[in-house]
Amino acid sequence: MAGANFVDYAVIALYALLMVRVGFYVLRFNRGAAEYFRGGSRIPWLVAGLSCFMAGFSAWTFTGAAGVAYRSGVAAIGLYIGNALSFLLGYFIFAKRWRRTRITTVMEYLSGRFNPATHQVFSWTMIVFQLFTSASTLFGLSLFVSSACGFPVTWTILGAGALIVFYCVLGGLWAVVVTDFLQASILMPFCMVLVVLSLARVGGVSGLVHSLPPEMKTLHVSGEFGWLYIAAWTIMVAFGYNTSAMAQRYFSVDDERSARKIALLTQAGDARQAGHRLCNAFPNGDRILRAAGLRGAVGTGSPASEAGNNDIHRAMSARVNPRRRATDQTTDNPSCSEEIPPHAVLKSPSVPPVE
Repeated sequence: MAGANFVDYAVIALYALLMVRVGFYVLRFNRGAAEYFRGGSRIPWLVAGLSCFMAGFSAWTFTGAAGVAYRSGVAAIGLYIGNALSFLLGYFIFAKRWRRTRITTVMEYLSGRFNPATHQVFSWTMIVFQLFTSASTLFGLSLFVSSACGFPVTWTILGAGALIVFYCVLGGLWAVVVTDFLQASILMPFCMVLVVLSLARVGGVSGLVHSLPPEMKTLHVSGEFGWLYIAAWTIMVAFGYNTSAMAQRYFSVDDERSARKIALLTQAGDARQAGHRLCNAFPNGDRILRAAGLRGAVGTGSPASEAGNNDIHRAMSARVNPRRRATDQTTDNPSCSEEIPPHAVLKSPSVPPVE
């Protein structure tokens, strides 16, 4: 495989500098815990929605996912349809209820719904879990970047990890959503180019359908990705994607309507991803990525997606003092003088929305 060229390296370097600049820029928005961990509920829904969608991207999306789609056919598409259905559930159920809680972190809900002991046990468990998940995703990122650009794996891990930690710690949730938004601005046009180049290489849509293996033209699934696996995956992501880091996007916006827009935008993006699997799985991706700058474009998008997936600032939010909630909530809306227990809001849909 041909190595990266000067344009690729320039794209990666400029993107790294841009991430550092974002970290310093969003410092002005962080005046307390409410701004640092939930953006002061002032993040535009489009930015938060694209951040939620891009948090599902990683280096695996452009490498492993394409291989799974080619090997397993419609099963891979079923996984992305499961993702889309999970955010549709968020649109109708979770988004508005998370916004009503007016909490700063998901951990505050555990403390209010159960007790501080539950909060602490879950917090420390999550911190340990995040060490392993972050390590695995950084390793996957480093394998892709080192193969595409010739960087050593160890130094790629250290460099990408240091960059992610820097702007996440410096800017909090604002830094995460802004870098995700920039990542979307880079990768979405790139994906459209990839679709066009892929279809052109195989002779258009008709050529793609004609060239697909027979097993990819039926609804029959077997092997490691059967119907049971797809159903279990859909149930898992239905709850996983509407809690934790994704829930933080829901209560980072100004009202319930904006929170529901986040879920709807992410659902539409995942539905589009299901169709995109067919287009980027079949052609020879190595030849397409040899175009000047495209390796660099994928390499630049990956670190931000790993940050959105792992949310390093989320591990720190596990240690936020839940007693700060009352101060932050009344500051967010001075007209609200009575605190509503977060578990009561999520438990009963009859509670009037607090916006």
